[in-house]
Amino acid sequence: MSSYHRLVRAKPSRTVLGTLFIVLATAFLAIAGFLLVTAAATIAGRPDGPDEVPSFGELADLALAFLMIAALLPATLAAARWVQHRPAGTLSSVTGRLRWRWLLRCLPVAAVAVVLLLAGGTAFAAATGVDAGLSDAELAGWGPFLLSMAVFVLVVPPQAAAEEYVMRGWLLQAVGSWCRGPWLPIGVQAVVFAALHGWGTPWGSPTW
Repeated sequence: MSSYHRLVRAKPSRTVLGTLFIVLATAFLAIAGFLLVTAAATIAGRPDGPDEVPSFGELADLALAFLMIAALLPATLAAARWVQHRPAGTLSSVTGRLRWRWLLRCLPVAAVAVVLLLAGGTAFAAATGVDAGLSDAELAGWGPFLLSMAVFVLVVPPQAAAEEYVMRGWLLQAVGSWCRGPWLPIGVQAVVFAALHGWGTPWGSPTW
């Protein structure tokens, strides 16, 4: 069984074409989604948002922004299958599919890491007097909170999955097709991922 970063067997030209396909297909899906939602808001007589475009509200705009990023997911899977002529599942794992048992085992570990990160960041901010931006925050109420959480549950998983499949899947394997060791592909995708999210400081993205 080949290592995950060595699963690409296509010619380099197909990887380049596949990357171009991902960019163009994502742009098409994102623009189409934006135009569709804007047209619906216009027909419904919704007021203009901050960007002077008819909008269903801040929460809807946020959900649309997440879904525009999520458009990377089908584009990436299609590029692997149609352009590189390999199973799209090879972007998920060496078995050619999503390993649900392994995923469920990793979830508790990830949850503990997130809790420790948030707790550590909060404690550090309190100890150093850093303003976390919560002092002036107002409670929105259970209704808006639950609605927001419901929207996030629907749109955040595909958005996050899209970023993972593009960075830790497509890009990592694209670089891995040129070298045997895993560290260069891992390093390249990590740098690109951090750069796309903003460095914040010379040391990386800030906690707050």
